[in-house]
Amino acid sequence: MRYLYTGRENVRYGNVFVFIILVIRFIDELIDKGLPFGRRFSQDLIIAGIIELILLCIWYPGELRKKLAIKKGNAIDGIITDILCDKGKKKELKKSLWKYYIVVKTGTQTENIKFGAYGSDPGEYVSVNDKCKVYEYHNKFYLDKIKIREKSKNIQNNPIKSEIHYPSKKEMNYMVNNIVHPIEWIEKADCSEALKANVEWQELSYIGSKECLYLPPMYFKNIKPYFVLFAEVHIKSGKKYTVYSFNLESSIQKYMDTNDISPMYDEQIFIAGLKELIIKQIKSYDKGVVVTDIAVVIKSFQSIR
Repeated sequence: MRYLYTGRENVRYGNVFVFIILVIRFIDELIDKGLPFGRRFSQDLIIAGIIELILLCIWYPGELRKKLAIKKGNAIDGIITDILCDKGKKKELKKSLWKYYIVVKTGTQTENIKFGAYGSDPGEYVSVNDKCKVYEYHNKFYLDKIKIREKSKNIQNNPIKSEIHYPSKKEMNYMVNNIVHPIEWIEKADCSEALKANVEWQELSYIGSKECLYLPPMYFKNIKPYFVLFAEVHIKSGKKYTVYSFNLESSIQKYMDTNDISPMYDEQIFIAGLKELIIKQIKSYDKGVVVTDIAVVIKSFQSIR
């Protein structure tokens, strides 16, 4: 089983790399000179051993503490409230150097706990509102290991391999006031043009608002031509929410999976059922939220590149 590691934990692969180089060097020396090995190989062996020890000291103490926390610590139920992306001070920084963090809320702590930094996007394997385990050991908190498995349904079904960016608060304010591809534009645009809204709407879905929720583009699976659903939910609320606060993405995906587009498909009936589901889902979480309007657009594409 493979797991998602933080940048520090990924140093373990450096140990593997040095070991492989050493094995190759050993075989080469054995073939070339035979036993006993020369002084040069002994020096290489000492250098490799020092490098292995340094790399081990970087990642293994943290790994050991986490193992002890899982075995002996206090297990706490948590829920993922956010996934953050830090691009560094220079926005042109290569994506391979971006750092990702998982923010978790537990019932025992008044403040959320931030775990990371991960070298790859945890959002491909976990989602906001997913349940998780946190272990408390010697007054420190450790997030349970994240298994690398199938990506979340919407990303898996999404034929466009888009890069999801988690906006900062400053970016959120700018994006809401400067939406490049509003739903009215998507409805009128031809299919190829409407595709341009894909990445923007994925990012908009992470914006908390008291007035409007943006659903990330949802894809009907195993259907060609491809059908993509965009939805904008207008609300009146005393606090800020995202679509993930109500687990809307998961519920809508299930609705889409059980109401596939077919020759008997009626778009008006489908959208009416979808709107009813969204209202019911929001009300089940917070009865004080008033849904004032829901705009839904479904686009079909012969191919997506």
